[in-house]
Amino acid sequence: ITCAMEPKHRSSIFTFSCDQLPELHRFLLDRKIILVRREGSIRVAVHLFNDERDIDRLIQALEQFSRSRR
Repeated sequence: ITCAMEPKHRSSIFTFSCDQLPELHRFLLDRKIILVRREGSIRVAVHLFNDERDIDRLIQALEQFSRSRR
């Protein structure tokens, strides 16, 4: 994952991809994580309506998906 940390490139949109995109997309949706699949990536908008618990749930789900695919 590449991140642009310069202020002019920062955004509340987090986009990422993986080799198992359809499976990951469904996995996250099944866990009630709100996101969209767009242009070969998963797009998560992290802003006003999210709190730390939402971000923690996303991270935990990504870790769980990763472990389940090993």
